[in-house]
Amino acid sequence: MLMYQLCQRWQLPALSHIVVDLPQPGQGLNCLWDRYGTQLESVEFGRSLRFFMIDVIRPCLQGCPNLKELNYYILFTYAPLPKDIPPCPSVTSLGLSFSRSEIFDDENQMWDLIEAHFDLVLSTEVFPNIKKVRLYGDYHVGDWESMLSHTRFEQIEGALRERGVEIET
Repeated sequence: MLMYQLCQRWQLPALSHIVVDLPQPGQGLNCLWDRYGTQLESVEFGRSLRFFMIDVIRPCLQGCPNLKELNYYILFTYAPLPKDIPPCPSVTSLGLSFSRSEIFDDENQMWDLIEAHFDLVLSTEVFPNIKKVRLYGDYHVGDWESMLSHTRFEQIEGALRERGVEIET
């Protein structure tokens, strides 16, 4: 009902940032992108495994041509292939939040997903103007701390630095 109100009845001319906690079934979020996509500058997807079940990144990027910042939980969000996403020159910043997910029995599976997300981040075709990647999470509890010291992250970090992308924790 709230999504209907947002998309069909309300007018929110100052809306520039939106946080989506749960994806809507079917085409539920597409009405947001259709109605407010051109004015959105920042979109954040919450910590729900429902974001892992459907691709929310591609429709968001396609529907928000002026988006500057995209934030999401890296282990709770489906990673689309870079070839499936048109160029997003307005995006300059990505925020990746790390929180362990119980769906991964194997650390290699987890790293495969992390690398898939960074393949997207590093795609010059998708994000030609990316300047900053923010790594969110509880660093002191060991979320990103263990990831940053992992050998598989060293390659990612090197590729980010080579592109001139600032890494912020």
